[in-house]
Amino acid sequence: MSRQNGPEALVFDLVVAAPAIGAVIAGGAIFAIARRHLGVRNAVLAAVVAGLTFGVAWFLMFLFAVFAAILAAVVYALALRRAAPGRALVIALGSYVVIVAGLGGLSYAALAYTA
Repeated sequence: MSRQNGPEALVFDLVVAAPAIGAVIAGGAIFAIARRHLGVRNAVLAAVVAGLTFGVAWFLMFLFAVFAAILAAVVYALALRRAAPGRALVIALGSYVVIVAGLGGLSYAALAYTA
């Protein structure tokens, strides 16, 4: 999507381009559904809110994944001191899954119980 090559292009695509495209698609879908029932002005408002929510949620989950990957790398380095490399990798992957699931659960609970 971007004109650059290398890791910065991947970061741009994941942080900016994919959420923007998804937000436009989500907003368009909500507008198409809500226009008939809510009228044009309220449907536009619902589409904008849906698009912003999608973009912010994508960005937060990307940050959660990066944070979990950093912590998993630290866990792997610590586990290498006491375990074989294969077992240390399993421990690190397990910690990654637990961290991402925990942060996802926290964000879901925050959204579900604040609305």
